[in-house]
This record gives sequence, structure tokens and C-alpha cells, in this order.
Amino acid sequence: MANPASSKLNKLLDDVESGSISVLDFLKDVSGKPEYLDGLGKHVTKSGKSSRVRLKGAFARSRILMRIEAVDPTGANHVEGSVLPGALQFTQLMKRGQFETTVTKGAAEINVAGTTAKVSTGNKLLIHAGKPFGFLNSGSQPWDFKAIHSAWNPDTFVYEYAQQMLVGDQLWFSIKPTIDDASDRPYYNIRSSVAGTFSVVMVDPKQSTIPCYYSDGENIISALVGSGELVMGSKRLPLERGKFESVPPKQPFQLVNPGGEPFMAEIRPEPAREWQPQTSYWEAQPGKFVTGDQVFFEYVFSTP
Repeated sequence: MANPASSKLNKLLDDVESGSISVLDFLKDVSGKPEYLDGLGKHVTKSGKSSRVRLKGAFARSRILMRIEAVDPTGANHVEGSVLPGALQFTQLMKRGQFETTVTKGAAEINVAGTTAKVSTGNKLLIHAGKPFGFLNSGSQPWDFKAIHSAWNPDTFVYEYAQQMLVGDQLWFSIKPTIDDASDRPYYNIRSSVAGTFSVVMVDPKQSTIPCYYSDGENIISALVGSGELVMGSKRLPLERGKFESVPPKQPFQLVNPGGEPFMAEIRPEPAREWQPQTSYWEAQPGKFVTGDQVFFEYVFSTP
């Protein structure tokens, strides 16, 4: 008899591939479900679609970038970032802790609980849990900041965009090798697991992820929607729904979508563990890998 959690998940993925529901609808349906805390890929079977993948909804890049400089012994994140002109208007809210930010360059606009304050270079602003806040930029130049905040995880941050309330595991991030990288790169969705986090990656046609590797354990790569390739050195391994591959520790790998349809895959650490900046490595330049505290993350929102 089919596992109910598997049956439900594969029906949802069939609906995503046919365009019956959006990717955001899918994320909301699996958000917070204990049956998927061990990952999604292990429940996935071959696609039930009979036609090409047609995704519903769209993605909106925020033009707000940050990098995690360090994670201190308390778990707090030390970050730096930049808010580009025309940054997407959204708010975020912490369920616990506080967000202490210092403007390091430019003229900042920060909205807290509906009131916008202009904060000049060198000044600090302390935002407490339960207060929605957003970074804005109506000017023509970026403004930069540093911040210390409670450990980010998908369960402790809530976002509002386009009149929708979203929890952390319904948000996406684009990984940039440098702060001025303007490329439209694949999107990562970070999800809580039993003992850490795992990610879902959306790779558009003709896109590829930045080559990366992890020093703290292997990763299991499973196709969720569409088909693509896992590249490890000279190997190009085809992936489609119902298939998975294992990537050993310290082995650089890349997800590639050579086709004309969207490709969504899961990257699941095995054994389960939290992402750590110092144990992930990303190719910032050809042949040159840097640790995770040197790459930037851009907030990305999906819409129904």
C-alpha cells in the first residue's frame, strides 16, 4: 500500500508540473508538515505528467543582498549587506531575539512597524522581535549595512510580500559569488529537517548552479520537477523524478538544466545537519573556491 505522505507529495508535484498549482502553493502545502522533515526527495516517484512542464506563478528578485560573515557561539548571525536602488518592498519579522543593524555606507531607509526612518552612515537601529521591518531604497545609490541577529532558520522568520504572509521555508534565495553579480541565477529554498536544514533548488532552462562542495558530509541530490543533470568532474549524471545521486564530501558538484523546461531538485545533507558557512565552498572564479561566508544571498519571492 502506498505511503500517504508519498502519495500526497507526488500528486502535488504532478500539479506543479502541469501548472495546476504554483510553486508557492506547493511550498505552502508542505510547509511545517512533520512527515517531510526527513526530506522530500525520498518520497518522490517518477513523474505522472503526460506533457511538458508548465510552471504557474513568477519569481521576484528583491535587490537586497547579504552575506553571513560569522555564526557566533550563541548561534547569532553576523551579516553584511547592500540595499540596491529600487529594492523590492517587503517586510520581515522575527519571532524571537532582535535585529541590530548599523548603516556602513549611504543613506538608509528602514521601515519599522509602518514608520519609515532615515538612518545615516554610522548610526545603529535596534529592532525587537514581533516588529515587522523592511529595508527600502528610493534613491539612486546603494546603501550598505552590518547586522547581528538571532540565528536565521525557516521557522523563526516571517515575511510579508504582495499582501501575502510567508514563513521562512516559503522564501527563496539566489546565491551570488560577488556583491555586484547581476546574473539571474538559480533560486534556493531552505527547509527545516529533523536535525538541521536541507534545500530545494529551482534551475531555469539553460541555467546552472555555482559549483560547490561541502567538507562536513555527503549530500543526496533528488529530482523533484522536470529533469536536469548533476555534474561531478567529468561525470554528467541525468536526473529526473524518481532518481537520486549521492555526492561525497569535498566533491565539487553542479546542477545543470540543459533543456527547455524548469528543473527543481533537492539537496539533502546526509547525515542531517545545519548549514555552516565554514564547511561549504563555492566557486567565485574559475577554479577558485571560497567559503560560504564570502558569497552573497539575494532574497527572492515567488507568487501564486
